[in-house]
Parts: sequence; structure tokens; C-alpha cells
Amino acid sequence: TWMSRGSVHVLLQHMDKATADFEKALALEKNRDKKQDILRKLADAAFAQRDWDRAQKYYDQLVALDPKNEYLRLEYAQVLIQYKRYEKALQQYQQLLKLVGRDTKAKATTLRDIGDLYEKMGQDDEAITTYRKAQKLMKSSHWLSVELEQRIVGVYRRTDRLGELIASYEKKWKSPNYTQAMLLGSLFDEIGREDDALKMYRRASTKNRRSVDPRVRIIRILERRGEEKKVIKAYNDLIRIAPRESRYQFDLVKLYFRLGDRKKAESLLTKIEKRFSRDPDVFVVLADMYMRFDMKKKALATYKKLVRLDPRNDAFILGLGEYYSQSGEIDLAVKTWVKLLDSNLEKFEAYARLGPVLAEHGLVD
Repeated sequence: TWMSRGSVHVLLQHMDKATADFEKALALEKNRDKKQDILRKLADAAFAQRDWDRAQKYYDQLVALDPKNEYLRLEYAQVLIQYKRYEKALQQYQQLLKLVGRDTKAKATTLRDIGDLYEKMGQDDEAITTYRKAQKLMKSSHWLSVELEQRIVGVYRRTDRLGELIASYEKKWKSPNYTQAMLLGSLFDEIGREDDALKMYRRASTKNRRSVDPRVRIIRILERRGEEKKVIKAYNDLIRIAPRESRYQFDLVKLYFRLGDRKKAESLLTKIEKRFSRDPDVFVVLADMYMRFDMKKKALATYKKLVRLDPRNDAFILGLGEYYSQSGEIDLAVKTWVKLLDSNLEKFEAYARLGPVLAEHGLVD
């Protein structure tokens, strides 16, 4: 068939012959969907030859077969953007805006895409205006409105006008909500206004008392400033609102050790052990902490508990064996590693894991 021949010519990069065959197939085809497929192939061949006008002619024919089809318009626009035919793509988006009618979400999404296109065209002010127009269609808390705000920030950042944008936000947002305070905080932080950033992150944490993000950002600023006492207080506040997030507790443990307060560090590790008594992932980190800070008895007890919790877990077996090896108890290390053969690994995987471990520790001839 003409389609089959055309497809072979495409593979051989014979685009003129492929086009001729696809044209013949198009002339014979009556089915609308199949006509659309042929027109796509013709357009692809034309684009491959950089014959922009002919490619657009095929896509115009494709859209004309179903002029009210939003997806076809979008497809056409995206193909045009791919080949940097921006003005023509803009025309398709304008038609798409008419098709979506009163569907506010579809209209906002289309305006977002138009804004993105304006950015590609180097028309930044038009892009910002379009993003703002899209924002007016959505609630400020909607994910798309948040994304649009980030796009606006991106334009101002790229054009080195963040100070101008911040000034407009300060004037507009006299009493910022959570999302606005977080955005202002991040922008203040970015341009080095740390005091203002702290103020905004603290405001955000009062607007959403269960949110972790502003508290983490406060900690990062305080750490940069070297204000250890305030960092400790901020971590304790964070742990109170997120007691099931072990990573913040481990971060505080490391801080205590760094500041030489071993007593508080060990006390917090004990609390973590009790709080997460049946969480193997936490116990893996605990074991590592105990080894790092030379708490070997605690490390051994933790590795043994991990193996008890999941005796066939190859990672736990390897960890316990490594502990024995580092402690000079080679016989116990080997005895533990051999248990890999009864682990959750397939036999060939177990032998493949065991061999290199023994070789790495000089235990094979």
C-alpha cells in the first residue's frame, strides 16, 4: 500500500518519495481518523525537510477535519513550538482560547501556555501580563495559581528585577497569608535580606502551625548565622510539631555532638530508640549514629535488634557482620555473613554477595 511504501521511505530518509506516497494514500482515504494520521506523517516529513509552509499547510488541513477539537489545536501549537514557529503557534492558542469557552481551568491552563510561549519569544512583559490574567481565574490557593506565581518570579529573576517584584508584593500584601509569606521569605532570603526572611517564615509558621517547611527554613538561616542556641530551640519546636519525622531528631543529635554536648545527644538517641521502636529504617540510622560516635555496645544491640525484626534481610545481616569485623571479631563476622545464604536473596545472588564481602576482608585464599 502507499502508506507502507511511504513508511519505508521515511526509514530510508527518502522524504520526497515518502511525501509522494502519503499524498496518494491521502487522496484515496475516506476515514477521517486515518486521514488525520496521514496528514501527521506528511507534516513530519515536511518538517524534516524544513519546509515550514508545507508542514503548516498539512496541519491546517488536519485541524480543518475537526475544527472544534481542542486537542488537535493543542497538538498543532506544540508541534509549531517544537520547530520554533512561535507566531503561528500563538494563533493556534488564540483559537484554542475561543474553543474552551467558559471552562476556567482550561482557559487558565491555555493562558499559562501562552505566557510560556511569550517567554520563548522574548516578550517577558507580555508573559507576565498573561500569567496574571490566568491567575485571576483561579483561587490563590489553587496549585495552578501557585505555579503561575513561580513563573512570574522566574521571569523577574531571569531579568534581574527581583527587587522590583518584592517591592510590589510588599505593597500589595499588607497582611500576607501562608503562601504569600513563604514566597516573600524565599525571595528575601535569595537577595540576602535575612532578617526580613526570618520575619516572613515566622509569620508563615503562625499561619500554618503544623507546617514543617517554614520552620526548616528558619533553621537553615540560623545555622548560616552560627546562632546555635536559637537553632537548638528551633529544632525542638520543629520536633514538637513533627514527632514522627526522625530526620529532624537525628539532625539535632548531630548538632549536640558537634557542640560537645554528648549527654543531650545520647539522651535524644535513647528517646528516638523508644519512639521508633518498631521502625527498622530508623534503627539503621541509629546503628550508624552509634558507630559514628563510638557507642559500640548500643550499636551492637541495634544491629541485633534489626536482625531480630527481619532475620532474612540481607542488608541487616551485612550490617551486623560489618560491626563484628570492625570490632575485630572475625569469626562472628563470618558466621553472620554466611547467613546471607538463608536470606531473602536468591541463592545465586546470596553467593554473589557473600564472595566479594569475604574477599574484601581478606578471608579467601
